[in-house]
Parts: sequence; structure tokens; C-alpha cells
Amino acid sequence: MEKIKENILQDFKQMIYNSWTYNKMTTEERKRLEEVFNHIRTVSTLKGTYSQRWETLQAIYHTFLLGIGYNSWNWREEEKEVTF
Repeated sequence: MEKIKENILQDFKQMIYNSWTYNKMTTEERKRLEEVFNHIRTVSTLKGTYSQRWETLQAIYHTFLLGIGYNSWNWREEEKEVTF
């Protein structure tokens, strides 16, 4: 089934809302991410095929994550004390 390129933003947001990184965000960060997704610059940048638009959104999301301090797979994990 072919994906509809005009639905890319909704499809991408749904994927992000189910991600572990989104679940680690604060309420304020989630609000800012929604603002980024809905900003005129984001919306007007989404051009091309579904795949090309997806890649653009991946780049935007990656940059957003870096901006809020994302640094590895264990980002925002509580350090657990190791006992021997």
C-alpha cells in the first residue's frame, strides 16, 4: 500500500509519540516539539516524495533531540548503584 505524502506529518508524529525518546521528554519539551512540527518552516520544507519528506522530518527530530541533550541509548536513565 502506497503511503500518502500529504499525510507525512501525522504519520511521523504518531511514530514519534510511540517512541522511547518521546516518553523521556518533559511536558515542556513535548510542547516545544509540537511547535516545531507545526511551525510554518517545517510544514513548508516538506517537499518531494513520502520518503524524502520522512528523511527531512528525521533530520528535524534528530536536531531537536540533540538540542535537548540526547547523547546515547541510555539518555536520561537513572544510574543504578551496582552492588557486588
